[in-house]
Order: sequence, then C-alpha cells, then structure tokens
Amino acid sequence: MAASKQAIIAGGCFWCTEAVFRDVVGVSEVESGYIGGTNANPTYKEVCSGQTGHAEAIRVTFDPDVISMEEILDVFMGTHDPTQLNRQGNDIGTQYRSAIFVSDDLDRASAEAAIARWNADNAGEAVTTVEGPATWYPAEDYHQEYWEGEGQRNPYCLAVIPPKLQKLRKSFSAKVKAYRRCSMPAPEGINYTSDHEVSEDGSVTFKCSTDPDAWRWVKLPPSHPIVIQTFNYFISVECSAARGTLDPSKWSALTWMSWEIGEAGAGIPVRGTMGNRADGEKIGFGIELFDAEDRLVYRTIGKGVVFQTRNFEGWRSKAKKELDADKQPPRFAFAPREAVGALDCEHALIAPLDDGATETEALITNANGMPPGSRFLDGSGDHVNAVHLAEVGRQFCALLLGQPNVQLSGGEISFTRYVEMNVPFSIALTNRAEDAIEMMIEQAGKPCTSLIYRPAEDRA
Repeated sequence: MAASKQAIIAGGCFWCTEAVFRDVVGVSEVESGYIGGTNANPTYKEVCSGQTGHAEAIRVTFDPDVISMEEILDVFMGTHDPTQLNRQGNDIGTQYRSAIFVSDDLDRASAEAAIARWNADNAGEAVTTVEGPATWYPAEDYHQEYWEGEGQRNPYCLAVIPPKLQKLRKSFSAKVKAYRRCSMPAPEGINYTSDHEVSEDGSVTFKCSTDPDAWRWVKLPPSHPIVIQTFNYFISVECSAARGTLDPSKWSALTWMSWEIGEAGAGIPVRGTMGNRADGEKIGFGIELFDAEDRLVYRTIGKGVVFQTRNFEGWRSKAKKELDADKQPPRFAFAPREAVGALDCEHALIAPLDDGATETEALITNANGMPPGSRFLDGSGDHVNAVHLAEVGRQFCALLLGQPNVQLSGGEISFTRYVEMNVPFSIALTNRAEDAIEMMIEQAGKPCTSLIYRPAEDRA
C-alpha cells in the first residue's frame, strides 16, 4: 500500500471545497485552513479582510492507490469556476482565489498539467495560479467539517454547496464515495428519481420513474402503505444525495411519519418535491408526489435521527442476543392470504384474529418478508423495516374490519425501538375512533411501533 499523499487547493469558501472533497473516493481527511499570505497564524477575521494575502484552502489527504493526484486536481478544477479572478460567485477577494499550492517540482508539473487539461476541455481560460511552497495554517476548529454540522442550517451553504455536489456526482460519478448502505436495495445502476433541481432553500424537485420492470412497486396502487414507505425511502435518500446532505459515514433512521392520500383516482407519480428541514441531530422531510395530470398522489412528512456510528450491527447485538434473533424462526400459524388481502406472490405476516379479539401476533422472516419469497417487501435482512411494519398494520386493519382490500386515506407511524426478524411480536388495537384505528406493536413486552390508520371508502 502506497503512503498517503496531500494536495492543497483553494477554490473559494473552504466550507464548500471541503464538502466536495469529503465525498471523493480515496480521501481520508480534509482540513480547512489558510495559505499563501504574509502573516503567521492568521485568524479567520484577518483572512476575510483580504489584507493578509492568504487564501481559504483545504488540505486533502488521499490514498494514491485509489485516486491519483491528477484525478484530485481534475475534480478540483471541475467543481468550481476557475475562470473567476479573485472570487467565486458573490465571495470576492484574493482570499477566494483559485489556486493550487505545491511543495515540489513534481507537484508543480501536475498542477500545470491539470490547468492545461481544463483549458483544453472548456471554452474559458482558467486563471488558477500555481503557488508555493508556502506554510499551511489550519483554520479554527469551528470551520472543520462545517457542512456536516452548522452548514446544514446555514442558508449560504444550502444555496452554494448542493450545486457543487451535484456537479461532482454528474461529472465525476466514478470518484464519488458510495451512498450509505441502503436498507432497501435499489435496482442495479438506476435511481427512482431523476432530473433533480435544488433550490436555494434546499428543497428538491424531481421526476419519478414509471418503469414497472425496474421498480416493481409501480404496479401497486399508489396509496398502498408499502408504496408510500418504499418510495419515501428512495426519494429521501436520492434527494439528500442530490442536495449534498447525505452523509455516507453515518446511519439515519426514520422515527416518525404522517401521510395523507391525494385526489381520488390519482395515478402513479411522475414528479415530486422534497422539502428540507433539519433540527440538530434530527432530520426531517416533506414529500409531495403528483401524477401525469398534476393531481396530488400523496403528501407525507417525517423525521428521523442520525446515529454517530455506522456500527449498526454492533450496538444492536445485545438486543438480538437477548431475543435469540439469529436462531431459526418458530413454527407459526399465519392468517389466510385472502383474509389479509396479501398481494400476488406475497404472504400473510400476521396470525388470525379471533372473533371479538383486538390483538394478535406477527412474524417477519426472510421467507415472507424478503425477496424472492416476497416480491414487494424488501429491506436490509437484518431487522424488520418500516415497510414491513406498515404492511403489518394494514393486514391487522383488514382482519379487524373484515375488509381484505381495506383502503386508507392516511396514517401516522412512530418508531421507537427496532423489531427483530425471526422473533414473533404482537400487534394490538389501542383505540378505535370513528375515522381512525390506533395500534401498538410490541416485542418481548417492549413497545416498538405505534400506528394510526384512517380507513377510507374505495378511492379507485
């Protein structure tokens, strides 16, 4: 394995360049700092005055076995505007100049070649300077990893950074770090959403795939809970990636969502919008989908939590061990498929509901909850997912009401604890109102998920 290398580059506000290079393969560290000026140990305020001669820059540490210096510089040249002299957009001053800082003749030759490549491929003439050797001064702590924290709530960052990340993913897709491991595997090489446009407020407009061969969920009624949960997942992941707020180093989980069905007779979605909301470590979204006739298909809002570790299996291992979740699932008597309105090639997930009873059991296994045994349910295979629990709630309502094809006008789900696969869990009616059915899912006596479903008349 080759020793790591470093590149020092300046292309406007270092919050923005840092955000781009944290998403590049082979990059192990990105540090924001100051370089190329006259004062020792400059402060942010001094550099912003434009009087010290320093540039806001980043020092990129990377593995040359994964990405070369030439490729690092190509990404740099391609994700800012190197034709703007001493500025990037509305950021004006020598501190925002386009520059590559080198430490030796080999790096200087690489920098000059990168500028020449950009000039050959583009109509403009780059004004990027090659400078150095020069002393590097790390910026204050609060500037480091700025986009991952305060930047998510900074209107300037929300306006400037997402377009740069979009450009990175469009022009250098092979050099972008993989999205976080999806708990809902997508078809190979394609997305559900496309043609993303990110607004200054962070909201995203997009088009939806209508290809049923690629996206089997398109074949279901758009108001089905399976569809809503599944497409919410893909929309939130893909739009967050387009917006540049998807952090592949962390896990996130849905904790609450509410939805309402749109106009009766609305068809499959062809376009939509996703709003941006964030509150500390809480993440939030609002999604609206519309059909080809511009009718609202459904509207949903939700929120989640960001975990500070990706050791997902590790911190859940104790709970899995306590429940013996790794053993073979027990024998289980499921309700008849036709009684719960199970879809073609689908299975019942819950046991029968005796006359007058308001509680039964459910069980999710690889056989009934994962492909190929289940065509429309999917997930990580490590735990019961939101889409499974949404369908458990629908099947319970079907038994409770005696309506296998029960229609819903909306609902609300709160997730407080993971439900493990291969271990039975209960679902019980907790309140019955004229227009709502409230339910609680528990496993091993611990509340896991609460659901409120609102039945509706046939909306076809």
